[in-house]
Amino acid sequence: MSQANAETVLVVDDDRAILRLLKTLLVDAGYCTLTALNGKEAVDIARRTPVDLVITDLLMPEQEGMETIMEFKRTHPELPVVAMSGATQFLPVARRLGARAVLTKPINSEELLTHVRHICNAA
Repeated sequence: MSQANAETVLVVDDDRAILRLLKTLLVDAGYCTLTALNGKEAVDIARRTPVDLVITDLLMPEQEGMETIMEFKRTHPELPVVAMSGATQFLPVARRLGARAVLTKPINSEELLTHVRHICNAA
């Protein structure tokens, strides 16, 4: 898949190391990848730049993941969102709010890529 035609994935996490890791993983898999440090920044990016998928952490400052999922469902109802968190008790709530998939941190790279491929190919 060439970068020119690659799907754009927006990764949202307040941990810069996780952002770098996931960006590298996704870019290496052929996806155009944008990053945001919180939900407010993610929503702002998605207003300016078309994205095909959002992967968001749930526990962040400024605007946490639950609020971010709800805002994307309101402003971009067709945009698929994947939620991730080490606080597994929040993952079922994220699913009920509209997350297409949920992932437990630490992230399993293959599991993440499987979800991303499946969601992007279904679009």
